[in-house]
Amino acid sequence: MRMTAFDADDPATDNALLRYNIRQQTPDKPSPNMFYIDPEKGDIVTVVSPALLDRETLENPKYELIVEAQDMAGLNVGLIGTATATILIDDKNDHSPKFTKKEFQATVEEGAVGVIVNLTVEDKDDPTTGAWRAAYTIINGNPGQSFEIHTNPQTNEGMLSVVKPLDYEISAFHTLLIKVENEDPLVPDVSYGPSSTATIHITVLDVNEGPVFYPDPMMVTRQENISVGSVLLTVNATDPDSLQHQTIRQRRRCSQKRRPTTAGGRLRRGKEILSARGVWLLECGDRPQKAVPAK
Repeated sequence: MRMTAFDADDPATDNALLRYNIRQQTPDKPSPNMFYIDPEKGDIVTVVSPALLDRETLENPKYELIVEAQDMAGLNVGLIGTATATILIDDKNDHSPKFTKKEFQATVEEGAVGVIVNLTVEDKDDPTTGAWRAAYTIINGNPGQSFEIHTNPQTNEGMLSVVKPLDYEISAFHTLLIKVENEDPLVPDVSYGPSSTATIHITVLDVNEGPVFYPDPMMVTRQENISVGSVLLTVNATDPDSLQHQTIRQRRRCSQKRRPTTAGGRLRRGKEILSARGVWLLECGDRPQKAVPAK
C-alpha cells in the first residue's frame, strides 16, 4: 500500500519536501519490524519471511501502523504529521480439508430415506471463505444413485443421505468412498492428500415386510348357481423377506354378510351365495407368522 501526505508550503523548498517513517507497529509480534516504508514514495512492504505472515499462526491477522510524514526532508527541525495504516492479512487456500476419521459407520432400515451420518472434517483456513467451505463427492459405491451428500453450511459437515429406499434382501451392506475439496482452488504448492478421502460402511437393517399378491387385483368370472365348494380362484402371495424363514397365513375380509369360504390359497363358493348376482369385491390379506432368522 502507499501512504501519501500533502504539505501546503512552497513545493520548491524543503518546507514541502516530505519523508515517511513507521513510528509504531501494533501488535509487535511475531516481529516488531514486519513492515518497511519507502521514505520518499510512501510505499509499505513486508520485510519478514512469508512464514511469519501465515494467517493461521497469527494471534491477530490485523496490524495497525502509525506512519509519520516529516517535512524539511525528515530533518529534526521538520514538522510532523501522522496517520494510521491498517493492514489485514488475507487468507489463501493453503490448507486442504481433512476427514477426522478414515472410516465412518452408519445404519439404516430398509425402505427408509433421509440423513444417516454426518461426516466431519478439519480445515485451518478462514471459516468465512471458500477456502474453508467443503464440497463433498461420492466417488465410488453408488451405482444406483441411492445416496447423496450435501454440506451443512453451519458446521461444514457432510450430510450423507439415502434418497432411494434400500432393500435388505438385495444388499445388506454398502461401502462408499467420498472425497472432500474446498470451494476455492488450493494454492499451487498445496494438494489434496489421502486424508481428503474417507470410507463409509453402511449396514441395512431388515424390516418385516408384508406379503405381496400377484396379480393384484385379480378378476374372476363364474356362472351363477355353481355348486357349493367349487374353486373360484387360487391366490398366490410371496414374502419379500426371502432371508427369513416365515410361513404365510391367509385370511379374507369382506363387507358382505354372504361370504365365500377359503381353503389354503383357494377361494370356494359358500352356501350363502347360492343365488348371488352381480360383482363381488373380496379383499384378501396374507399375514406372515412370526419370523425366524435364517441360518
